Amino acid sequence: MFDVVAANPHFYLMLGVLFVAAVVALAKSLRPHQWIKNTLVCGGLIFSRSLFHLPSILLTLQAFLLFCFAASSVYLLNDLNDLEEDRRHPKKKLRPLAAGLISPTLVAATMCLLAVGSVVGSF
Repeated sequence: MFDVVAANPHFYLMLGVLFVAAVVALAKSLRPHQWIKNTLVCGGLIFSRSLFHLPSILLTLQAFLLFCFAASSVYLLNDLNDLEEDRRHPKKKLRPLAAGLISPTLVAATMCLLAVGSVVGSF
């Protein structure tokens, strides 16, 4: 390993770029554009006229985040289960996991953390 570092002075820079690329690809796999649906949990806050009650706001924010974690864990599970089919699909093959931008191990670990975190955080 030291030979690689000595031979290439930009080794750590390239390693950092790969790390950032993996984080961005993983974040894209969480499908944050779908999280807007989870704002429905704010309905109770609005219709109970508790919009300015801080404890209610904090509970609603917690519920929103936990729903986002749970939904993202299901999206990751789906990506793992449909990996081979997604690789053959004209549009889905561009998803980070199907395109090989992130490893299935990283996706599985993230999925487990999000699923367990959403359940534990709800108590």
